[in-house]
Amino acid sequence: MSLYLLSVLVLTRSLTLQLFMDVDFDDAALSFNSFTPAMMLLFVIATGDAWEDVMWSAMDATAPGQPPRRNDESMAALFFIAWVYIGHFVLVNFFVATVVNNF
Repeated sequence: MSLYLLSVLVLTRSLTLQLFMDVDFDDAALSFNSFTPAMMLLFVIATGDAWEDVMWSAMDATAPGQPPRRNDESMAALFFIAWVYIGHFVLVNFFVATVVNNF
């Protein structure tokens, strides 16, 4: 089961690397610029921990070297909302599967 979660995270990370590579987040440790921080950020978003702040930063991002524009990219919002639903679904299924297997 953890292989499934890892494959979902890696595939989503590849997508986010292409979409949000130039987004300047407040915390450099949580960004989509490289593999490890992107995986960590996707996991944090899937748990529902302050995912809306990441979404707002991605929505405000423009081309590299350009100042951010408020709520410029609505496709970023669709991606993050979809990932929250998918991530919550996967994590809840893992939790239920663990409980069922142990009892």
